[in-house]
Amino acid sequence: MPNSEFSGFAVTPTRFLLSVALPGVVALAPWLLVIVESWPAALKLYSDYPVLTNGVLLSSVIITGSGIEGMGSYIEATWDRMLEEKYEVRDNWFSYLAQRAGDERIGHRYIARLVTALKFELGMFLSAPIFLIGVTSLNFMSDFGFSAFNAATLLLTIFATVLFFKEARDSHRGLCETRRELVSRCDKRETV
Repeated sequence: MPNSEFSGFAVTPTRFLLSVALPGVVALAPWLLVIVESWPAALKLYSDYPVLTNGVLLSSVIITGSGIEGMGSYIEATWDRMLEEKYEVRDNWFSYLAQRAGDERIGHRYIARLVTALKFELGMFLSAPIFLIGVTSLNFMSDFGFSAFNAATLLLTIFATVLFFKEARDSHRGLCETRRELVSRCDKRETV
């Protein structure tokens, strides 16, 4: 079990609920009501395909919450830059990551978290266009025709694709920088 002093990077149920799931629910809840109020067929879709609909709703909450967490990280990085001169945030951050917590460096868990975020962002970047093709196919198969909902789906998917690409690129850059800094700060005789 990790030392509680260094467990900030562990993906715990509490961390997931507070930083991803709850913000995702708060952000999406009113929009789900808007969909149900403006598109009554949504309730029929839910009753006809409850497992699929629940899966899509859960995925939407996680994706939205992850995006919000990413935006929060951007704000945090902005604050770090603003306080750099006073607190030497960057140097202290990498020095902290180079410290040991038991048999492993704190930075190893952080790097694992960055890799997970990168894989998620790349996966979403690649799955968004596939999603769009599927939604377009469903649109042609149904009697709904092109609607404001379809236009919004198209625009949101394009936005999400661009956003996840940018986030993945930024995560990759952060991962490379963190690895470089950890290697430079750790004793060369040790395996980092």
